[in-house]
Amino acid sequence: LAVLCIRCDAEKSVNGLLAIPSGIRDTVLSNTSFWPYLNQFIKTMKPLVDAIGNLESRQTTLTDCMLKLI
Repeated sequence: LAVLCIRCDAEKSVNGLLAIPSGIRDTVLSNTSFWPYLNQFIKTMKPLVDAIGNLESRQTTLTDCMLKLI
């Protein structure tokens, strides 16, 4: 993400829209708490995403999904 933010074309406007808005660039590149918060968000959401993936599987039971969330 940081690599994308420092690319020169990330600042170029196309049809009035930026690839990465300047506020997001500033947050990613200079906010020291961004990366720890992002890491915590990923750790929190991963079990939920895995449970949804299991629900979409034809071979998974409700018990399997509940065990993933515990």
